[in-house]
Amino acid sequence: MNDIKNELSKWTQDISLHKTIQWNSFPDIDLYMDQVITYMEKHLDMFKSSKKEKLLTSSMINNYVKDSILDRPVGKKYNRNHLAKLITISTIKQILSISEIKVLLEDFFSEEDIELQYDKYCNLQDDALNHVADAIERAIEVFNDEEIDGALRALVLQLVVEANARRIAAIEILSLLSNKK
Repeated sequence: MNDIKNELSKWTQDISLHKTIQWNSFPDIDLYMDQVITYMEKHLDMFKSSKKEKLLTSSMINNYVKDSILDRPVGKKYNRNHLAKLITISTIKQILSISEIKVLLEDFFSEEDIELQYDKYCNLQDDALNHVADAIERAIEVFNDEEIDGALRALVLQLVVEANARRIAAIEILSLLSNKK
């Protein structure tokens, strides 16, 4: 079990050090589709459930544009606004459906304050990751090798139940916001 403790401890340290790419860190130049995919893969790697998983493909981007979740590229190039939206969409699509994401983002990312809103999203994402990393570290420290397997299973169950409860609440709120319009 020491291996599990060591691997989890390393993973929680990695997550604690992770910082969602901030607005000012985006490239100063607009990118073509293949450049966007390469750039995003690097920054979305930790959100994959497996190394083979693709969180973003050119087909997905084209569908987001078609579904009006993402603005059309200008001259086949994508700017900071596109990158901010793609990072956000790619990380939350594991929780919300595309139609729910559309409701969430239609007012969240208005052109006047997209930078401010995106930075809020980054801070929320980083805080949530740190919170989870801290919970795992506490579980690792408290339990001895004989207890750790059960403790980690209980922690997984707690995390899954909390995630599901939060997902249900988010969907209900989005439904109410959607019906209001």
